Formats: sequence, C-alpha cells, structure tokens
Amino acid sequence: MPLVVPGPIAEEHLEIHRSLERLARGSGVVGRSARALRDVLDPHFRKENELVMPLIGVFRDLAEGKRPEDAERALQLAERFAAEYELMLREHAEILRTLEGLERAAKRSGSRAAKAFASRLRRHAKIEELLIYPAAAACLRLLRQT
Repeated sequence: MPLVVPGPIAEEHLEIHRSLERLARGSGVVGRSARALRDVLDPHFRKENELVMPLIGVFRDLAEGKRPEDAERALQLAERFAAEYELMLREHAEILRTLEGLERAAKRSGSRAAKAFASRLRRHAKIEELLIYPAAAACLRLLRQT
C-alpha cells in the first residue's frame, strides 16, 4: 500500500470538518463554541493527516510481514510520530476540554446538530486513542523489522 491517508479516514476527517464548519457559521453560543473548537481541532487534524494516518495506510502490509512502498519515508514518519505521540494525546485532551464548551452550548440552546456532532467527535477521538494511534506507533517497530 502507498503511504497515503486511507480513503475512509480522509472522508471521516472531512465530514467532521464540514460539520464543524456548519456549526461555526452559526451565531450565538453554539457558533462561538464551534469556532473555538475549530481553532484547536484543525491544526491537530492537519498533523494527524501528515504523521499518523499515512502510517495506517501501510499498517496492513506491515501486519502481513510485507515491506510497504516508500518504507524509508514511512520509517521517518513513524519516528516523528513516536516523538509527537504524547503531545498528540495532550492535544486530544485539549480538544475534548474545548468540546465540553460546545456540549454546554448545545444543551443551553437545544441544538441537536451540535449535540450529535459532539458525540461523533468524542467517539472519533476514542477510536484514535484506542486503535489508530497504537497501530501507528506499532509501525515503527514493524518497519524496523522489515
């Protein structure tokens, strides 16, 4: 597999971004909270799409004992991700703290769209923490073995 962000992950990030943009265009407390969230989420997504998600794109090959295309670049990304891993988890914590503001705004305003978005983003972050990040971290060990 090439060193690219897998399609389903790219699509999910794009859908989350578009949903957040719709909320951020709103006025009032939901719009303000969504804009604050966007300010911390967008740079984090860019970093994930640069460092983490391309590794997921080669993870299957690695898990099957195959040397991926552009293994040297993948190794460089894996090393960079290993150095950023703890920081990225702290960024998740900051994102979730900011998300709490949107959840409060959704509750106060009765915005079902904001409430649904918050639930989706929480689930997304948990999947990354439990599956995506550990798999990307495992790529370093697997790349060193190939």
